[in-house]
Amino acid sequence: MSWSGLKSLARSDRASLVLGSIVAITLCGAVAQALVGALSVGISTDEAIQVLRTSTWINDGWFLPNNYLSDGDPIPDVGSITYVYGPAFSAISHAINVMVGNESLSSVSITKSAWSVRHMTVAMTGLATSGVVGLGVWSLTRSRLFALWSVAALLAIPLWTGMSFFNPKDVPVGAGYTCLTVGLILALDDKWLLKSFRIRSFLTGGLIAVGLFLAVGTRLAMWIPLTFSLIGFGVLLPIMAPQFEGTLGSRARLGMVLIGSAAGTAALIAVYPTVFLDPLSFLSRSVSASSNYPHPTVTFTAGHTLTQNPPWWYLPVWGFAATPILIGIAFCLGFVTTIHKLFRGWKDGLTSWKQEVRQRRELPTLLAIGQVCVLPLASIIVGASMYSGFRQHLYVMPALAILAGVGSFRAWTILREDHRGKGGLNALTILLSLALLVPMVEGAMLSPYNYTYINPIAGLKGINSKWETDFWWTSSREALSKIPPNIAPLCTSELIPRRNIFAQIYVFDCRNQPQFGPYLDEDSRESDPPGNPTRKSWVIARARGGDTVPGFCTEKSEVSRWLRGERVLMARILLCDTKYLKFLQGVLDPNRQNVHASDGTQFSTFERGGR
Repeated sequence: MSWSGLKSLARSDRASLVLGSIVAITLCGAVAQALVGALSVGISTDEAIQVLRTSTWINDGWFLPNNYLSDGDPIPDVGSITYVYGPAFSAISHAINVMVGNESLSSVSITKSAWSVRHMTVAMTGLATSGVVGLGVWSLTRSRLFALWSVAALLAIPLWTGMSFFNPKDVPVGAGYTCLTVGLILALDDKWLLKSFRIRSFLTGGLIAVGLFLAVGTRLAMWIPLTFSLIGFGVLLPIMAPQFEGTLGSRARLGMVLIGSAAGTAALIAVYPTVFLDPLSFLSRSVSASSNYPHPTVTFTAGHTLTQNPPWWYLPVWGFAATPILIGIAFCLGFVTTIHKLFRGWKDGLTSWKQEVRQRRELPTLLAIGQVCVLPLASIIVGASMYSGFRQHLYVMPALAILAGVGSFRAWTILREDHRGKGGLNALTILLSLALLVPMVEGAMLSPYNYTYINPIAGLKGINSKWETDFWWTSSREALSKIPPNIAPLCTSELIPRRNIFAQIYVFDCRNQPQFGPYLDEDSRESDPPGNPTRKSWVIARARGGDTVPGFCTEKSEVSRWLRGERVLMARILLCDTKYLKFLQGVLDPNRQNVHASDGTQFSTFERGGR
């Protein structure tokens, strides 16, 4: 090796040590945030509905709230809503709660300890998904450093980390999609990292089976993009066959995928036979059910108030806003360089290009690109129902981290082999370190509401009045702790109008709602009387869209976090003149926004302890 080569190697070793240290710090911070956030965050509106669905699934076999059934079957008015969600992930959480003694096999619990187990199950799923991302990047790059960097990159994305504290719908779907994608990437690996055929078969098939079970078993229509991924594998397998000479043959690789797919399908049938044993209804109705799912509220997006059928730019704008800038740049680098490498030379002749492309190791990266592009593009083209930010397409983030790792590795390789000086590699090391540290720190500043993160460019004009903040209302637990002792608060999730500030608002007794009930004993409020109709009443109000404090209320406190000089509001604690409040009791008014979960499901109050 030449002297310049030795100096280049020494520079890269120092840079690798620095970057590796930053990765380790980020990973430690991410794990700590996952544990603390999952145990401190409140209960979201959708989680309560999922628990009601789980109870019905245990008793009647349908993953629907009990009031959607009649004589054990879905009522006609429910229609295709039956084919939106599945019980796969809820079954896992329920099994863990049974094992630790919080629940019995035949019932669910809404105690604080049961919710903690559910949150920790989601958090562990989010962390495990990051490990799968690292495995995929390791296979694509053969670099342990950038495999770990990709793990840290996913955990540094505040949307992914914040949703991993509680979200039982979208985190499992993202985990499942990523498991299947990486399983297929491993099946196409020309030089397997682990030599044992048994380990390779078990890992590849296991990832595919788990991927199908989690993704399709949690959100039924996910069979569509996963089928596209399997078709993509079927196309790539014969194309890459020349690369497999001297290694595992194409038939063995195909066998791994088929066995994994069969195992995943069997698990789906076992957990939800009422739907999956009727494949024709499942395949047809799950498509229309998800694309046209009714949702009665609005989403604040870049200063616009959008309904569930937003313009085409809704999804790209939210994807950009939720992605940290430097990680987004690394993703673009991975995306563009992959396409460039694959189509390089096609102008020299189609025949020669076809022969050349079959030898290119970048081909499996197309599976990660498919995870980023296929379903979002399809959703935009068909005008699917979209709301509450980017969370319905959370599965994009793990694939984005894979491509960011690939792009960063390629830039690193080029600069490491550049013998002209150390400036380029040092600058890249700094940028890759900042790509992890900056969003990790900003996410920690928002914790446990990391999911309210908006990147600096999208947030130039502010966050509160332009974007959704605590749409999920997980700040309810912290807000409850700010109410004076011996007071039973009222709650509202209505938008408080900015012009008509003396308009009456609908409120309800917080103690009757599943978001608040499990935490009442933390402040000994369970036996307190509700708001006094002749005096002032304490009200917990969810903050959205830059709404204002009503003229008949005084703001006493708030749940907020500082981010880049702005106080990002989650909830307000108000003292209001009771005569302006409209009380809701029993079954909540279906015409009001505050009585629906964010998936549009209407719910009524129920006693603590669950059904």
